[in-house]
Amino acid sequence: VVVPQSAVSQREGKDYVVLFVDNVVERRAVALGGERGKDILVTSGITGGDIVILNAPSSLQDGDQVKQVNQ
Repeated sequence: VVVPQSAVSQREGKDYVVLFVDNVVERRAVALGGERGKDILVTSGITGGDIVILNAPSSLQDGDQVKQVNQ
């Protein structure tokens, strides 16, 4: 799965993305394959149907309630 680099963050040396799942935040560890321009290849941890949150603030925690805003 290829995602924008702004969807990937690091915490304690691990790469992760923040997902939007049924109006709730879910932080998930991922394995990265390499950069492709402004995007990055995620080799495990998410699937093509997952909704990632771009530029997620570090204050977002697992279980936080959020609303989806389409841009």
